[in-house]
Amino acid sequence: MLAERYQFIEASKEGLPAHLLVNIALRDRSHASAYPWLLTVSFPFTAPNEWGLCSKEESDRLYDCEDLLLEQLSSDEYCYLGHVSWNGSRDCMLYVGQPDGVLQKITLAMEKIPYKELKVTKTHDPDWSLTLQYFPVDDGQPPSC
Repeated sequence: MLAERYQFIEASKEGLPAHLLVNIALRDRSHASAYPWLLTVSFPFTAPNEWGLCSKEESDRLYDCEDLLLEQLSSDEYCYLGHVSWNGSRDCMLYVGQPDGVLQKITLAMEKIPYKELKVTKTHDPDWSLTLQYFPVDDGQPPSC
């Protein structure tokens, strides 16, 4: 089982507030070679507020949806980086070794989720450079999204 140490971070991204939940135990990127593909599952908010964020109730539902997706995968198939909520959606980010098999499982799980406009993107990112922006500079400093 990979190490997990989550940190909730309030930040700003492109001038809008962003709420991040990031597994800072992955900051050293020591697992990058085994999990070179970034899968991002984007959940659009049903009723974003004026700042593009969701209510606590919707956030709780989204946590349940993320859990449902991750329950379909075995723990050795992915590294869960965390999620970013901003600009009307939540992006759940995980790194995987074999994206096609994981995508099949995620697609099946999506049929059980009440959010019908989910978007999944697959990006080859062998050094995890796309997500470095989400890690805090140190445990006390917010990231530079």
